[in-house]
Amino acid sequence: MKIAAVALLLLLGCSTSAFAEEIHKTGIFSNLYYHEEAGDLLGEEVFIVLADEDYYAVYQIAEGGPEVPIVSKVKIEGDIVEFARPKKYGGIFKGRYTAKGIELEKENVAGKILWRRGSYWQ
Repeated sequence: MKIAAVALLLLLGCSTSAFAEEIHKTGIFSNLYYHEEAGDLLGEEVFIVLADEDYYAVYQIAEGGPEVPIVSKVKIEGDIVEFARPKKYGGIFKGRYTAKGIELEKENVAGKILWRRGSYWQ
């Protein structure tokens, strides 16, 4: 019985760490949406790419209408993603990778998660 319990714990530990490794750091993460009643575009979208062993973000925010996108070098430590953005957009972008997308440190007008999905613009 003890051997079965230990084997189960080992199996669960392996599957949990394997799951963590399956979360891709690159991709499109977005909660941009069109608010029909107000006629506004709201939320944030980030496209994280890899180039020469570094990660970069193409970031766009909308608080009524889409702002000009910025490109910033990304710092990733474990499941934390962080990059600089202008102060008028809230300063440092910081979030945590999850199976659903990026959970933001601070909620924005469209919620607290940037969902892993296609771009709003597609």
